[in-house]
Amino acid sequence: MLDCIVLSHQHRRIAARLEEDIVVYDYKAARKTSMPGFMAELFTNTYHLQEAETLRARTRIWDLISVVEGLEKETWDREDAVEDAGSAKGSA
Repeated sequence: MLDCIVLSHQHRRIAARLEEDIVVYDYKAARKTSMPGFMAELFTNTYHLQEAETLRARTRIWDLISVVEGLEKETWDREDAVEDAGSAKGSA
C-alpha cells in the first residue's frame, strides 16, 4: 500500500489523501504476477529516503520555530515592550 496526498497549489493545502495498491500485471499471461525484485528494492529504498527527508525537514522546522520563539521573547515578550497597532497618532 502507498499512502499519497494530492496538493492544491491554488488553496495551498492538501486536497485529497489516497491509498494506492500496486498490482503488476503480465499481459501475455493475462493475470497478475509478482513484483520483480529490483522494483521492490527501489520502492523500499525510496521509502527509506522519504523517511530520512521527513526527519530532516521536521528537525529543521523545529529549529526554525525555536529561533522565532527566541526572537519573540527578545522583542514582544519583554516587560517594557509596548504594542503598536500602527496608528498614525503622534507621528506628525
